[in-house]
Amino acid sequence: MSWSGVRRLLPWLLATWFIVISAMRLVVIGPGGPGFDGRLYRSAAVAWLGGADPWQVVQGGVYFGAPPPSLLPMVPFALLPETVGVGALLVLGLAGSAWAIRRLGLPLWWLAFPPLVDGMWNANPHVLVLPLILAGLAPLATILKVYAAIVPAVRLELRALVLTAVALVVTAPFVPWALYLSERQTISERLERTAGGGLSVWAIDQPLLPIAVVLALVALAVLVRRNRERAAWLAMPAFWPWTQWYYSSLAIPAIVGDTATATGLVAMLAAAILAIPLEGGPVIALAVVAFGPPLVERLGASRPAWREARAHGTLRTPNP
Repeated sequence: MSWSGVRRLLPWLLATWFIVISAMRLVVIGPGGPGFDGRLYRSAAVAWLGGADPWQVVQGGVYFGAPPPSLLPMVPFALLPETVGVGALLVLGLAGSAWAIRRLGLPLWWLAFPPLVDGMWNANPHVLVLPLILAGLAPLATILKVYAAIVPAVRLELRALVLTAVALVVTAPFVPWALYLSERQTISERLERTAGGGLSVWAIDQPLLPIAVVLALVALAVLVRRNRERAAWLAMPAFWPWTQWYYSSLAIPAIVGDTATATGLVAMLAAAILAIPLEGGPVIALAVVAFGPPLVERLGASRPAWREARAHGTLRTPNP
């Protein structure tokens, strides 16, 4: 098969990779039913509205651990019966993800991207962050999940950052920041246990951690210079503490591309890496997208010369 044929086959291979891994994940978490995270977020909002401590809400051994602003978007769902509220979160997650995939001009099989499937099945509000940012609503996305601010920060979108700061200040009196800060140490410890150390650069054990941090920072700097847009979407899963698998769904805009280009080829490799819950996987994907295109372009540039030499009989091979 020619290289052009292989290139055309790669999207199908990636789609198959996504579907197989997602199916394996659903076999594991499927018996528990959908909406685990959605129920936890809704229950925390119910507790807060009732005057209780939302960070003492626990479900299946998992404590609620999101910052206070995340409670506000859950209020409408808390006012609904649990089945209806969680069902609404599931539907919104699927609809928002499908809209984001189409907005990015991607085939619908990207809905099978395993981190996205994990988030949608669990009705985690995280899956709404990508469509909100794509819709120009980064401040609302940050209220929902505070780490969403990393995307406009790397993009240097001053207006979005100012509006985000205003939104956080305006909503601060309505959410229990004082209670959250008083329990911050306990909440952090619970998050670390729940995430099992996470998947970001901070999950890498000593003595490799300093090397990994330097590599990640260099890769981010290189990618910011070459393609700030891709860097913005990859920065959060690579650097946020306690990164969980579904966080990588935010990186979708950075890991797509035309297989006819070097950037598109390495983006597909990054997508395949992020499709599995690999410790340090987001950092590896960041490095691949940052350093991969020049290497692929160099290899591609050498192919015509090699073919010409072979055609003219000037390509020497070692004697057996």
